[in-house]
Amino acid sequence: MTSMDDDQAKRDRALYKRLVLSMPDLRDAGTFVHRLLGRGSFVGAPELDATARKALQIALVVSYSRPFSTNRKAADVQSTLPPQFVECLSESQRALHSRLRTLRDQEFAHSDPGPADLRVSVGQFPGGAPLPATVRSVSSTKAAMSDDELIAIEDLIDELLGMCRAEQARIHHSLSPGERF
Repeated sequence: MTSMDDDQAKRDRALYKRLVLSMPDLRDAGTFVHRLLGRGSFVGAPELDATARKALQIALVVSYSRPFSTNRKAADVQSTLPPQFVECLSESQRALHSRLRTLRDQEFAHSDPGPADLRVSVGQFPGGAPLPATVRSVSSTKAAMSDDELIAIEDLIDELLGMCRAEQARIHHSLSPGERF
């Protein structure tokens, strides 16, 4: 085996570990979509109230984004799924991917002031004490996801899981019985 072959084998094994870590996150995101849509094992489940829907949407966005987010570094594990996974998606899927990542980065997993355009205006109580009032001049993007958007997310997740399975199958052929990595 040449040095180049050794390097490729190390990259493949690091990718394999990323796939093993990422696929459950994508499956979880798919499960949250199914619950929001009342599909699969959730057919006939009780209707979700607004709080439960919001919680599932947050869980969906965070779980979906994990494989593409910067993760803790480990020499033998690729930190994210390869960019090619997103690059080979359709234009509409890439736009949806970008929207989900933006929701994760700016709304659901962070409390950064920028997207909310948060302002505090200080008035005065009778008697002179300060009266702070919080104002959001831009509505939050945490609006409920439509069923059409959830169906598109479901398709996106299925596409990505298919890519993960294909990469795992490709790497399987280079593994040796008894090998540990």
